Amino acid sequence: MIAALLCLAGAGSAYAQAACGPLKLLSTQQMARFGATDVMVVPVTLNGVAKGMILDTGAGTTQLSRAVAEELKLNIHRSRDWRHREARDVSGNISTSAATVHSLFFGKVQFEDIELHLWPDPAFARATPLLAGMLSHDLLFDYDVDVDFGTGILKLFSKNHCFGAINYWHPPAMAAMRIAIRDGHLHIPVSLDGHVLDAVIDTGSQYSIVSLPLARRIFGLSAESPGVTPLGAVNNDPALNSYMHTFASLSFGGVTVLTPDMMLLPDRMARGGDRTQQTGNRALFNTVLPDITIGMDVLRHLHIYLAPDEHNFYVSLTGSPAAPPAKP
Repeated sequence: MIAALLCLAGAGSAYAQAACGPLKLLSTQQMARFGATDVMVVPVTLNGVAKGMILDTGAGTTQLSRAVAEELKLNIHRSRDWRHREARDVSGNISTSAATVHSLFFGKVQFEDIELHLWPDPAFARATPLLAGMLSHDLLFDYDVDVDFGTGILKLFSKNHCFGAINYWHPPAMAAMRIAIRDGHLHIPVSLDGHVLDAVIDTGSQYSIVSLPLARRIFGLSAESPGVTPLGAVNNDPALNSYMHTFASLSFGGVTVLTPDMMLLPDRMARGGDRTQQTGNRALFNTVLPDITIGMDVLRHLHIYLAPDEHNFYVSLTGSPAAPPAKP
């Protein structure tokens, strides 16, 4: 159950209104769900070939599957991007490879001759050849990004508009809050059962996740606690067991989700692995395991607008109820 509270942050009347303009829509796309999950796939065209890429704000950079790089006969080489020379997955696969794509289209947006890092798991997407990889904010944040997860519609707007003047859909209530972009991730403060914690917005994760060490430290929860149930191994890794727990409430920016089910996930640093993000249905590790990851099981109820230059995150309830994912 979700309750929305009116909590619009002040836009700041001192902002130079004369130097800005109205909201300008640049691109609109209908996304589709990935299999039986709530994760969204964006239609793309790579070197003239129609594919799809998972919308993934939690990934450090846009990623390409090795299978698609081979299919398109791309020149695979060592990554030249010093920020993302190496990527790892939960099974220990490491990728230092990249491929240059001559053209990448999605909606009305085009990129030419861009280097994309290859996904670490060489088997990724081989069973789903239409899936090309993950589309992340390194390509999206040249624009304002608007997503109504209830309808699955992705819109890109020009950044050149008056500060805070983004409310074109006029919901009954909207929240506005500051975001911080650290280590390539979108961080926001949230309140979980009354405790203010740091959270990452991750559209590539089906589950919302709480770090198990934090759950133990703040909430006194462990794998043996009443109300904590086994969820199974993540990515079929028997050394990475996850659990589920129902909390009372999750609030951020004035929007409250009641009785959210949250995955409890071990921090691999505790067993000598990388201290990196792990998700319920994505293989990639990014940089750190956040306190909380806001995944699609929560986001599916929301309409969000990300304004990178403002460092603002706007959120309301979706205008259309999100149907539950189809049974596998």
